[in-house]
Parts: sequence; structure tokens; C-alpha cells
Amino acid sequence: MWLLLGLTLTRPQDTVIVGRRGISYSKMDCLVEAVELDPKLAVGWYCVGVSLFDPHINNNNNTSPSARISPSSSNHDTSSSVVISGSYYTAKDCYLRSLELEAHHPMIWCKMGCLLTDDEPLSGSATDSSSTPSNIVSIVVNGNHFTARQCLLKSIQVDPLYSNGWYYLGNELCKGRHASSIGSMSFSAWECYILSLEVDIEHRDALQTIATQNIQVLLTSGTNNNVPLTRSGNDVIRGD
Repeated sequence: MWLLLGLTLTRPQDTVIVGRRGISYSKMDCLVEAVELDPKLAVGWYCVGVSLFDPHINNNNNTSPSARISPSSSNHDTSSSVVISGSYYTAKDCYLRSLELEAHHPMIWCKMGCLLTDDEPLSGSATDSSSTPSNIVSIVVNGNHFTARQCLLKSIQVDPLYSNGWYYLGNELCKGRHASSIGSMSFSAWECYILSLEVDIEHRDALQTIATQNIQVLLTSGTNNNVPLTRSGNDVIRGD
């Protein structure tokens, strides 16, 4: 009930009055109540993480109607934290809890991959599913290590029709990192964008990225419209 109530509040500043005592609850208050009452509610942890990463909350911590939310104390972590059962949780903490409880939601893997991508250096050594170099940020889910790229790959392994998974995997491949070797199949960044559109032809970010990169190729090549967009070998990822 608390989860559903929280989801009805579409803006961080919205509140609802609950009970005879007229206590005001914000969206975050409702979501926190949900996971405190049921710590195994995977979707609840996910929703708390999404709300913490909301730019309206991050940019207006002092005016948030929820006293539970605290600004990040780290310049590296742009997300806020929230007090749940006496402990502080960032968006990444919430996504991790959600994945530990339910590892078959592509959206959660994608969100975690995007967060880890922000934390990673711009280059690193090649990795496979059994090794992670020290300069690559990773998480541990049920005993297994996952880098940003592996989280994004996991999102499309769970659901190959999840267009955001393909799109953000393409973005991650464009950032100059070396390839990860996982299985036998390979995808370039360009192919990830195309697959994102094949799943959802109205994916505006993928359309814009493809259009922008095609224009850049044409401007630098000075040739006709049939110039293919090519990638180097370091832009390839292999997956199951």
C-alpha cells in the first residue's frame, strides 16, 4: 500500500496526508515506509533508488519535503542518501539491494550500469567475466562481480527487447574503454544503437545519437551519404 501510494505522487514536492493525526508524507517517505515494512520488496528498493537519483531531489535537497533525505557528503557521488531503518542508503545502495533480491529486472541492471559508468575511469584493461582489474569499478551481486559494461550487458541478457539496455551499452562502448570478453557474440557501439531502434523505433536518444554521428562522419569524410560509420576493435563487446 505504501509503495502504491508513493508511486501516485509524481513530483518530489508532492505530499499526502495520512491518518487521523494529519501527518504529511512525501513520495520518498512513502517509498521508505514500504521497504522498512518489507525489506525484501525488490521493486520498493528500486523505486527509492530512482527517486534518490531524481535531479529535482539532488538540486533541491534543502527544500525537499522529506526530512529523511540528506545531500551527498562526497563530491564524487552526485546522488543524495536516505535514512532507512537507521542506515544511510545512496541510489547505488538501493539498486544493489534490489538486485540481490531480484536479479531478473533489466531496468535495475541498466540503472546500476549507468551509475557505475559514471564512476569508472575513461580507459582500462580488457576484462572477462572472471576478472576485474583494480582500476575498474564493480559491484558484487550474490557473490559475482559486475562492472558497468557487464551490468548493461546483463540487462539485455535478461530482456533482449529492452531498448534502453542496448542504447546505454552503446554509450558505454563509445567512451574509449577496451573490450570485455564474455562469450562468443560481439556488438559494436553502432550495432547497439541500431538494435535499440529495432526494439523501439521511437527511442529518441538512439535516433539523435545515430543522426549526430552520421553527420560527424559525413562532415569529416567529405564524401557521399553512403559512408558507413565504422568503429575500432576497441569498441567491440562480446556477450552470451
